Amino acid sequence: MLDMHHMYQRCTVILLSLLLPCLCSCAPTPQENRIQPVSTAVSAPDRIMLETVLPSGMQVVIDAPVHLTAKTFSAISYTERDFTLAEIRLVYSALCGNAQPYQWAETQENLITYIGYCQSLLTLAEGWIDDELLAYERAYLNDARKKIPSAPAEKQPADWNKLFTYPDGSLQADLGKEWDAYFQVLTEPYPLIYFKNYGLPSITGDVVDPQPTITVDEALACAQAVLDTIGIAEAFVPIRIRSERINHSFYEGYLPAEMKSSGYRLLYTRTVNGLPQLDNDRITLGTARMNAPDHHQEYIEFIIDETGVLQFIWQSPASIEVTGNALRLIDLATAQQLALERWKQTYRLDGVAGVPSEQVMLHIDRIALGYICCMGRNLSTAVIPAWEFYGTISVQTPSGMLYFDEELQLWQAEARDNTSLCSVSAVDGSIIDRIGRYSLG
Repeated sequence: MLDMHHMYQRCTVILLSLLLPCLCSCAPTPQENRIQPVSTAVSAPDRIMLETVLPSGMQVVIDAPVHLTAKTFSAISYTERDFTLAEIRLVYSALCGNAQPYQWAETQENLITYIGYCQSLLTLAEGWIDDELLAYERAYLNDARKKIPSAPAEKQPADWNKLFTYPDGSLQADLGKEWDAYFQVLTEPYPLIYFKNYGLPSITGDVVDPQPTITVDEALACAQAVLDTIGIAEAFVPIRIRSERINHSFYEGYLPAEMKSSGYRLLYTRTVNGLPQLDNDRITLGTARMNAPDHHQEYIEFIIDETGVLQFIWQSPASIEVTGNALRLIDLATAQQLALERWKQTYRLDGVAGVPSEQVMLHIDRIALGYICCMGRNLSTAVIPAWEFYGTISVQTPSGMLYFDEELQLWQAEARDNTSLCSVSAVDGSIIDRIGRYSLG
């Protein structure tokens, strides 16, 4: 293909399913020996307020509403599966309607159009990237021009029964934009359906309003229509909706944000026994730790603007089933004490990324109990109920507030949304390490 920047690449591993009884039968750690679940029916106060100081000098402030997604939770099995051809065709129909699918190919006309578009973006980017990078990208596009004479003149219709014989399981469809929509189905390293229909919108270099031209409700309705057509609307719920500037092509990434239009990114996760999973910003965080089940679990993600669905991802389909009766769970007071003990171990006297501990505040602003996906002790995906302590780690500086990013181990000017600073298994009190191995223990 012309531009490997446009290939959807993610490296992960296929994980085996884990039945919760297996999880609970693992040898207990010393911490687990002293944790006794108290009841199958959980209750908690509406709000928790606490101020304390860790031995390191770090201040801990808990001022958080408490949300329980349910009063009782059952043992759950999580078994990965493949997409069926019927599902794949339903997804295609939901996104592409009756458009003829074609085998993916960059025709002579495609190359001429796309190269010209990218060159115009590089011209706009001249004042924003250094000369060496600009020269490299222009040389890349000039080399791409050499492919035009040998490129096919026309696209060839696709046969659904031959989908997995096509390179990268890739198809394309003409949906009325200047650039065809891309539809891909992968079976390795994990099952994935990926769709993009960004087109080649006009970029003038003018400042663009940061607010999307559609409302949140309109974006949700668009996503709902797709899920309804596929027939999976009842199995998925939106857990995160945010507006963002959109890169319609790789080269648009070189332009300043204010030149780009905006849309909404919507993240849907599978329901578990009819309940939504708890949110975690690491589900789709593309870092070196993206092989963890937080990323690998089943989810659907949309990017939507006023033109419709720009991007759709459905990865790692799974069968999630109730395998046992209601579990006995630890209460919030016990989970809170375990979290405090964890923070005492994590944040010692040497400070946080160069900042003395006594200048740092750990602030918990939300606590929730619900199902989450995580890694079990045999490195398989587990679905268990957990207490999540959401919040920020911050320091006040002369130039403003900074927030510590545990994933990157850096201080940043903005805090991440929905970051759990401690995840405690409600089954046995194990700490679910989302920063390191993402495992129980």
